[in-house]
Amino acid sequence: MRNPTQQEIQDILSDIYRVPDIESVRQEMRKVANGSNRMPKMNQKYFFKERTMSTVLTGVPFGSILDGDDAFITVFNHANKYLHRSYSESGNGGYVHQCSMMMTSYARLYRKYHLPSMFDLGRAREITEKYNVNGLVYDFACGWGQRMVAALALGLDYYGTDTNPDLCRCLEDCAREFILTNNLTNKATIFNRQSEIPIPELRNSIGLCFSSPPYFNYETYRGDNTSTTLYPKYEDWIGNYLKGTFRNCIEYLVPGGHIAVNLKTIDRKFPTYEDAFKLLGGMGMEFVCEEPYKVGKIRLGAKNQKNKADGYADERIMVFRKPALQTSPTGV
Repeated sequence: MRNPTQQEIQDILSDIYRVPDIESVRQEMRKVANGSNRMPKMNQKYFFKERTMSTVLTGVPFGSILDGDDAFITVFNHANKYLHRSYSESGNGGYVHQCSMMMTSYARLYRKYHLPSMFDLGRAREITEKYNVNGLVYDFACGWGQRMVAALALGLDYYGTDTNPDLCRCLEDCAREFILTNNLTNKATIFNRQSEIPIPELRNSIGLCFSSPPYFNYETYRGDNTSTTLYPKYEDWIGNYLKGTFRNCIEYLVPGGHIAVNLKTIDRKFPTYEDAFKLLGGMGMEFVCEEPYKVGKIRLGAKNQKNKADGYADERIMVFRKPALQTSPTGV
């Protein structure tokens, strides 16, 4: 085990956080507008740095390798076991890029520095196209922009809320560039606020509420007003954050509009999917179906094996409809 030099640290971190040039991002945006479901350059430019400041399970942010010498050295040495080049013999940056890729893969594999997942753009496009009824979409937990990009690519107006002001700016920058690049006339409006606080101007206007909220404490995001920061106890998270958010979504929906929610019960002590399902049914919404959302196998980690649901990230998206005659949520 050896300590990397300061130059190695600087070069590797620069490669990990490298921002793609704007023209390559625009080319990707044009492809997405024409049906592509891949947006790695948009992710890297607008959202990667924020993702590194979030955590999964009981780990620490991937971005913490910037602040902890021991963490960086541990990941660095594991990566170097599998490299076929040395720093001194690489004149083209091959070693640096190889090392940064291996470090990121190692961190994800062992989940100590795992990055939060991103919603699949193709599935977001399919759900949005299938269940929107009037061209206006609301996303109460914006995340890393996939549902926003899907809505914009379909020519719909997108409204979203997020409590992180820095992420809101990233979402706005991405949306602005996507719209300009593709000469679109639709729009994206991002509200920097808690989703359980009503937005009066959205009342009775939205055709689809579509989101993937935090799975309670499975993923933790940066900021002082996140749902688990404000409601660290599960019963408060359900009763204040999720119920308040669903109440607002029902108020925003037009009669016949849909709400589609992606959730998964990771730990049986916190049955997030089942409790969310009961909430929507108890608030007068009509159940439509469960859409599959297959995102592959995951490792939940030793601490979660005892209480894990099934060890897979095959998830479901619950879909409910607002009754034609309902004007406000019941059961509240």
